[in-house]
Amino acid sequence: MVKLKREADLDKFPRNESSYFQAIGAPSVDGLRKRIEFADSLADPYDWGDRPKPKMFRNLLMTAVCVGGNKDIFKYLKDLKDEGVVDNVMLDSGGFQVLTGSLEKKGISNLDDLQRVNEELYNEYDWADIYIMPDHPPNLSDVYHDGFKKKVDSTIEASLKFFEVLKPEVQAKVAPVFHLRKDQDINYLYNAYKPMLDKCKFASYSASSLTMPGSPRQLRDNSLVMLDELQKKLSQEDIGIHCLGIASPAASFILQYLGIRTYDSSTPIVGAGLGKIYFPYVGGVSCSAVREGEPTNINEEQLQELKRISNHRCPFCDDFDAMYKESGGEGIPGYLYRIIHNFCVLDELNWLYRDLDLDVFAKLAPNQHKDLIRVRNDQQFSLF
Repeated sequence: MVKLKREADLDKFPRNESSYFQAIGAPSVDGLRKRIEFADSLADPYDWGDRPKPKMFRNLLMTAVCVGGNKDIFKYLKDLKDEGVVDNVMLDSGGFQVLTGSLEKKGISNLDDLQRVNEELYNEYDWADIYIMPDHPPNLSDVYHDGFKKKVDSTIEASLKFFEVLKPEVQAKVAPVFHLRKDQDINYLYNAYKPMLDKCKFASYSASSLTMPGSPRQLRDNSLVMLDELQKKLSQEDIGIHCLGIASPAASFILQYLGIRTYDSSTPIVGAGLGKIYFPYVGGVSCSAVREGEPTNINEEQLQELKRISNHRCPFCDDFDAMYKESGGEGIPGYLYRIIHNFCVLDELNWLYRDLDLDVFAKLAPNQHKDLIRVRNDQQFSLF
């Protein structure tokens, strides 16, 4: 059980030590090696005090089709796993990338293309730990129309066919994708996926279609409600959930409370590219202008105050200038400082959850704090 620093609002939280984030790896050996070596170069000599040294790359997520022709990156991932640098490797199918059209240059523009390429990759690299099944992600407009169910049904049909062409050792590690819009969708998809769920121990939940910027509050509320209900159902069979599309530090406390096994790191990675850094309890704050002359959210003095309030310290945010300047320190890009800092914060959250300070949480992330209270009390949710 977790001791809270303030117990007026909640009973003690259940401790969920198995919740962790998946660090999205760079799509090349050189890029991934550079991130790992840079992280170790500053983390190894640093005095972490009571906190254990973060192992930011222990769980890696790669989109298989994005690096499909690069056998070197898969060999490197396998070597990292064999050496104990990486504990778990998750391969994503690339459904979201198809939705955005970013794989068209690779000749992948639809679900059939996605299956064809992933069938070869998943069966060849059968040593990974989790394989996200190919899907046909709905977009926001589909939520209001028949397009949502059509895409869900096409995902079900394609997933069941795809499952049959996988090796037995891969079948046992797949994670079918749940796209949910209402309560009834949970049993509908659960029953459809039963042949897979009887063999595998993981599923994935995609919140992207319900949490896109600009989506109505009701839909965004519904995303968390659906996740809660899905977790309750699958946990009865010891099936873990990987949460796609929700990765902010403040939201992670709710994911941990719900018992979500893993969640991605897309938000902090994209944020780092936009000059943003994250802290426990806090969404992204801009410390580096994307374009020269643009204002930033914080200066060095404000950075130190954020670190003090959130009780965070790490070697990657000690040098404000290194994060701010795109040249970074000693030739290291500022982006690299920001992304490793963000990974460090995500790694810290699991440890921090054990002694969650609700006063700080309420001050720095009031919406997520309200959600945490309401999750605990089985009440209606506010904006996630």
